[in-house]
Amino acid sequence: MADTKKYGWNVQIDGVQYLVEYMKGSIFINGGEAFKLRSLERTGTLRKDKQLSYTVPLAGKELNLVISAVSGISLIMDGMDLGTYPDGAGANQKAPAWIVVFYVLYFIEYWGIMGGAIGGLLLGTAAVVTFMVAKSEKLSTGVKLVICIALYVVATALELVIRSALAGVSGRYR
Repeated sequence: MADTKKYGWNVQIDGVQYLVEYMKGSIFINGGEAFKLRSLERTGTLRKDKQLSYTVPLAGKELNLVISAVSGISLIMDGMDLGTYPDGAGANQKAPAWIVVFYVLYFIEYWGIMGGAIGGLLLGTAAVVTFMVAKSEKLSTGVKLVICIALYVVATALELVIRSALAGVSGRYR
């Protein structure tokens, strides 16, 4: 991976604090010797699964370093994301409050336009992508809003096109 950022996590296991860092294809524990990712057990592929997962043994636990083409880099312990901090600082960012507006719009649209499995799949996917865009640390709030609005418009247009096509096939509006 050509990632030059440094990612860090504070991990507490049995009352002992560890600093786990990832940079340039290597894992560092408490600033010690580097473990190359290729030496760790790996699952997934970036092409098919859109993510790689590496098992990092630490103090009798197995941590999972997940490198995702969609959501970035995270460290998982006992099924919980430990919060990825680029450059080892900051806090796990919560989704902004304005995302609720989009969720309400998607909910109203589901019940008002199409519903069913196809509508649920389309709008559920749009809601997940909206969440991921809203949590992105790389974009400004204005850009996030524009992308989320565009996504909502595209999802609505797709839903209307699919509804019209299904209505035409079923002969409802002839």
